[in-house]
Amino acid sequence: FINEALLAILFVAVAFIFALALNPPIVWLEKRGIGRGWGTLLVIMALLGVVTGVGFAVAPRLVEQVSTLAADVPNYAELLNRRALRWLENYPAAQQFIQNIFSSDREIIQRFSPFAQSILARVGGYTLSAIGLVIFGLLLLTTVIYTLAQPKPLLQSYIHIFPANLRDKAERAY
Repeated sequence: FINEALLAILFVAVAFIFALALNPPIVWLEKRGIGRGWGTLLVIMALLGVVTGVGFAVAPRLVEQVSTLAADVPNYAELLNRRALRWLENYPAAQQFIQNIFSSDREIIQRFSPFAQSILARVGGYTLSAIGLVIFGLLLLTTVIYTLAQPKPLLQSYIHIFPANLRDKAERAY
C-alpha cells in the first residue's frame, strides 16, 4: 500500500513541477491578452511540437543503429570466436572446447535458441512497460494541462490546508 501511495504522491509532485515550469509562458501570454485556456493550449502544443521534432530527429538514427547492430551480430560472434581462440593458443584443451561450441551455425542456433526465447520474453515485457509508460505520460500530460488551465481550485485547496490565522501568509506565498 505504501508503495502505491508514494507512487501517487510522486506522480502529483512531478505534475506540479511540470506545471510550475510551464506556468511562466502562460502568465506571459495572459499579460498580452490571451486567455489562460488558450495560453495553456499554445504552450502545450509548442511543447508537444518540440518533443515530436526531437523524436523525429532521433528515431531514424536509433532505428538505423539497432538495424546495423542486428545485422552485425554474426560478425561479432565470429570475431569473438577468433579472439577467444587466439587468447587460448597456449591452452589446446580450452581451444578445442571453444571450437566445439562454435562448430556450426546450426549448432549455434540450437544452443542459443532457449536464450533467444528468454530474450523475446523480456522484449515482450519491455513492450508492456513501454505501453504503460505511454499511458503514464498521457495521464501526466492531462494532469499538467488541468493544473495549468484551472489553477484556482488547487490554490484554494492549498490555502485551506493552513489554519485560519496563517491563510493570509499562504495567499501571499503564491
